[in-house]
Amino acid sequence: MAEIGFRAATYDDLLAVPPHLVAEILDGRLVTHPRPTMRNSSVGSILGAVLTSSFQLNIGGPGGWWTRPHVIVPDLADWRHERMPEIPD
Repeated sequence: MAEIGFRAATYDDLLAVPPHLVAEILDGRLVTHPRPTMRNSSVGSILGAVLTSSFQLNIGGPGGWWTRPHVIVPDLADWRHERMPEIPD
């Protein structure tokens, strides 16, 4: 059953969020949280480097994956080469 008064969030809602917050639309709802701390960003960068070298470049890992940031929030996402042979524009 639909919620009374529920309006799915839009991309315009994302653009209206203050710059000190990260915003995502999850299941139609606008969700915000503070931007990551310097330590969190550093760990994310290190994790990205490890995953890229292991999963994309096959250095000490299985290889065969693309590692790219998520579209809305700077996050990591991976795809098997078999499922996405080339990185789309």
